[in-house]
Amino acid sequence: MRRVFVATRHFTGYLAPGQQVTLNALGSARLESANPAALAQAATGGGLRIGQAGVSVGQSELVLATDIPRSYPLLWADTGTEIVVADRPSQLGGRGMRLRLDPVAQQQFYASGFAWGERTLLQGVRQLQGGFTVRVDLTTGEHDRTLPSFQVPAAQRITDPQEADAAFSAALDESMAAMVERLGRFRLIIPLSGGLDSRLLVAWLKNHGVTNVLCFTYGLPGSKETEVSRRLAALGGFDWKLVEMRRGAVQAAWAGPDAAEFIQYAWGATSLPHVQDWYAINALEKNGVIGGSEDVVLPGHTVIGNLHDEDLLLAGGMDMDQLCRIIYHHHCALDRGLAPSVQDSVRQEVAWIVDQLEATGRYRGGEDRLLWADAVEMVNITERQPKYINNSMRAYEQAGLAWDLPMLDTPMWEFAGRISQELAYNRDWYRRYVERYFAAATGQEVPEHRQQAVSASASAKIGRVLAALRVKRALNNLYVAQHVMRHPLGLDMHAGDISRPAFAAQLASGRHPLGVFARQLLTGRWNPLVDLGIENG
Repeated sequence: MRRVFVATRHFTGYLAPGQQVTLNALGSARLESANPAALAQAATGGGLRIGQAGVSVGQSELVLATDIPRSYPLLWADTGTEIVVADRPSQLGGRGMRLRLDPVAQQQFYASGFAWGERTLLQGVRQLQGGFTVRVDLTTGEHDRTLPSFQVPAAQRITDPQEADAAFSAALDESMAAMVERLGRFRLIIPLSGGLDSRLLVAWLKNHGVTNVLCFTYGLPGSKETEVSRRLAALGGFDWKLVEMRRGAVQAAWAGPDAAEFIQYAWGATSLPHVQDWYAINALEKNGVIGGSEDVVLPGHTVIGNLHDEDLLLAGGMDMDQLCRIIYHHHCALDRGLAPSVQDSVRQEVAWIVDQLEATGRYRGGEDRLLWADAVEMVNITERQPKYINNSMRAYEQAGLAWDLPMLDTPMWEFAGRISQELAYNRDWYRRYVERYFAAATGQEVPEHRQQAVSASASAKIGRVLAALRVKRALNNLYVAQHVMRHPLGLDMHAGDISRPAFAAQLASGRHPLGVFARQLLTGRWNPLVDLGIENG
């Protein structure tokens, strides 16, 4: 019978049969009597609140669970004599495990910026996926996992925009009010990008009389995005700080010990660290603007917007091959080519998700367009969203800040499961909702700033012409390179030891900036002080 050892920043020790520990990113761990049935509720979006993960030991079974955003990541490994559960790879090494790179996960990482499914970058180590419940037989070591289940059958979904407005407002009010009650006197720190999600946070807080708020924005000096963000904060009546991304300062900081500590803390053997907020958070904390014990960061992550390739999904006639092509194009496009091992392993995970969805009985089989749309949504919810996007919280934690995710709380997931895919497609309904809500709360409309001036239809026509001329890919790569090198967030400043011309050349050859970062991390060139502890060979 395997013993269970937990090694996390909030709890370390063996768990005996009948014991359970709830791990809280926003507070201390809680050791109590085991209740695997309660943990299993995490797979439906309930049971565990934001920032929690749970480890429960029965007489012959281990149960692991985490919230859907995967805001408290866990790793686990079976040594043959014990199951080790950890929240950082170094803790596994501390239990005598050899940390060796998984070659398939390495190729996944280069293609996507994260390891797919329950695989990690380390051989023999698994990750707990967001909202999943995993059961491990302590005698045999065999395990199974349960996909989060929050979507309802088509007949029960909201198709009327006005009904969707009311349902979303109710979910938003419930989640935000619970957050305000939780945080009480705390000051709310909002990374204000000027996009839909962060402006909805500003509008709700303004609308409900919450005043203890600081907004901050970061970017290149003089960028249009910073002016939009300044205006949004002013309309909310909130203080606003700008962190300018100046090349010499950012590059020096990224090569230093604070960045090395962040990278080692955030990568988790599963995901590329979410770099965007790090410099601004670090600069504000060092200048004493934020960092007090009563500061809580509220990133604008939300349940809305997990669909893509709507035109293909609406056309119908989808099958597994076409679904996987969509997934590869959207989630595995960081590198110049897609290794066969990545295609095969990603296809296995996508097929498993489709099988799990079909087993719910909510669909009419392969001809049901809703099945394929829900599969696309679920892939994003279980892969890129929790593993990379929601990994932004690691930057806040590393700076000693608390955080909260009210727009990813349980009422919001319940709404996401009820809204029809026709309304959820392309965020048009959500965009109209936010624009109306913001105007009502502040008395003014502020159009969303968008980088692309060309309409989607015109872009498609241009793409068809370029494809016919066989120059579409080359021109697209050049466009991406130009866009990234001028990006208002200064992405190229985080490229490590690559010169600016060499970085641009990699982009022009077809590599995404995050693909460059992924290779820099695993080859030890992203920051000279980083040691991932992975054995060579």
